[in-house]
Amino acid sequence: MKRQMANRKDIVLRGMACNNQFRFFVADTTGIVQTAMELHKLAPAPGLLLGRTLTAALLMGSTIKDESNSLTVNIEAEGALKGCIAIYEPIGQVRGYAKNVTFFDETISNNWQIGKLLGAGTLSIIKDLKLKAPVTGTIELLTGEVGDDIASYYLNSEQVPSAVSLGVLFNREGKVLAAGGYLIQQLPAADPKNVDKLRSNLAETPYITDLLDMGTDWKELLECMIFKQMDFTIMEEIPAMYHCPCSRERFARALRLLGKAELKSMTGCISPVCHYCNKQYDFSPEDISRIISSLEEKGESDD
Repeated sequence: MKRQMANRKDIVLRGMACNNQFRFFVADTTGIVQTAMELHKLAPAPGLLLGRTLTAALLMGSTIKDESNSLTVNIEAEGALKGCIAIYEPIGQVRGYAKNVTFFDETISNNWQIGKLLGAGTLSIIKDLKLKAPVTGTIELLTGEVGDDIASYYLNSEQVPSAVSLGVLFNREGKVLAAGGYLIQQLPAADPKNVDKLRSNLAETPYITDLLDMGTDWKELLECMIFKQMDFTIMEEIPAMYHCPCSRERFARALRLLGKAELKSMTGCISPVCHYCNKQYDFSPEDISRIISSLEEKGESDD
């Protein structure tokens, strides 16, 4: 099948299948993952981990209906990769970073063994629902392959049987050829026969990224493979993007929180760097003095 890279867009499709017995979310995140690779100058293994996790955050975040809410996927691990963080903010915006951006194993094949490189650890899903405190669910890593762990989280923390597939495909030069995945959730009224049929379809479906790289359209993929001989409806198409909301003003507010005493102890220029986009913001001694003066004008203490 001929590739159609020029027409590809980062997108999430949301829908229902089998007369509302399943809900599904599918995403093409090729551009998002390539952006992350370039911003963070990632080696293949951390790039694969972060790419999968950004896709997971986008799929999981798309289940949230309230546009004021957000979702964070945090992987903490004892192995060489250490983990990563990905944040979803409505609508369709994600950002993240890997905790060991430069890791590279000289044995090339080892760089694709993400579970082994993570080792023991935890997966935490943090939902900011604008309550008094965020809602957090944490499980032990099952395999470290991200998709398996997300499915385990849904089953154990939310009692929702889910099928999750996440992938990133690179070429020899490290460019992202395709990235994406799906999240399919079984609803309480699902007929066991339809559950078995869906499982059979998924078992026969090739790697999602291979299909996307060949130019397979998501709608074709759903009709001919995932929901083959099953009815489904796409209810919404959501444009997606890598987006970091950092700004000089945000960093200035963060500096104010340090208090006058801490700011007065600083000498020279300080240059904080955003974890999510690697943008650097320079604050001269004069800038720090102005922040201190504004705190004094408001009568704030040195604490």
